[in-house]
Amino acid sequence: MRNNESAKRSRDARRMMENQVYVKATILERENAQLRLELKRLASENKTLRELLSGRVLSQTTEHPTPRKPVLCDLCQDKSHNFSVSAPVPVPFPSPAPVPKSVPDATSQNSGVQYRLIQPRVLQTLH
Repeated sequence: MRNNESAKRSRDARRMMENQVYVKATILERENAQLRLELKRLASENKTLRELLSGRVLSQTTEHPTPRKPVLCDLCQDKSHNFSVSAPVPVPFPSPAPVPKSVPDATSQNSGVQYRLIQPRVLQTLH
């Protein structure tokens, strides 16, 4: 008698767990479908925006660019603040030093990220 009751409780517990797994799988399938729809929508929006931007770039390069009037921010135009606006002074960019022959394509594998020396003291992350 006790064995039958124990087997019945075991079967009921297994059925309940199976039902919970089924419900969770159903919820995840619905969420997956919604995420796939959202991904398609965002990809379409991304494509549309890229086309708009490329159209603007093409139209701007074909036309003669007209110089724009400098626009100051609201804070700069406010007379209660004491801001001064000046043009930046150009600084010459130093020419890169030659790469010594003792350092051919140096690579480092620190923490799983690989780097490749592309100029002296300039590292680029490899993907």
